[in-house]
Amino acid sequence: MSNADGPRHAARITVPFLCINNWDDDACTPSHANAMYEAVTHNNKEFHTIYGATHYYAGQRDKQKEACQILISFLQKRNLLESHIKSI
Repeated sequence: MSNADGPRHAARITVPFLCINNWDDDACTPSHANAMYEAVTHNNKEFHTIYGATHYYAGQRDKQKEACQILISFLQKRNLLESHIKSI
């Protein structure tokens, strides 16, 4: 259990924000991911759901790859990734 208040702190984020919701995550539920995303007050943000993914992607290399592809795309759209990195 954590005493952290993610949505309260997410409201202070001013940089690009990416939220990846792992649908089968038993630690950070979909409602928690939604609350975090909705708390960010600017529009430079994205929300993605990876169905079947668990918290640590244990034994889920395909889900790990999907998460990495989402992250790379997010960074490329914002010119935050070196141009020689195309994909995984």
